[in-house]
This record gives sequence, C-alpha cells and structure tokens, in this order.
Amino acid sequence: MLRLWRAGNDGKPVWRASLKHPLTRERLGFAGLRELFAYLEAQIEEADLSSEEGPDEPRMTSGNSNGRPDCR
Repeated sequence: MLRLWRAGNDGKPVWRASLKHPLTRERLGFAGLRELFAYLEAQIEEADLSSEEGPDEPRMTSGNSNGRPDCR
C-alpha cells in the first residue's frame, strides 16, 4: 500500500511517503518523492533482471487468482 501526504516545513510543504507490504506488514518510509521514486525504480530494475534469469528467481507478478498483486 502506498501512502502519500504533505507535511509543513517552515511554510514550504513537502511530500512524504510510505510503502507497506500487504502480507508482511513491513513498512518503508521516504522523506520525499525523489527517494520514493528512486526506490521504486530500483525495485523495477531488479524485477526486470530477475525475470530475464528465469522463473525460479523472485519477481513481482501482476496478480493472483483474486486479482490482488502478490510477490513471488
């Protein structure tokens, strides 16, 4: 789950973000959108590389039988 909110910073609002894994409940916090996007880009690149290595490697899938995203 992605959560975005604006926080005040001396009159200049900044965006904050957090990601929470739906199964493990692991939570990652990000001080800004740049950090969030860098993390997401790295995850996508890792998933692309592992999908090239074969089906036994962990990768993100588009969904399971109930239509929800899952990780393999």
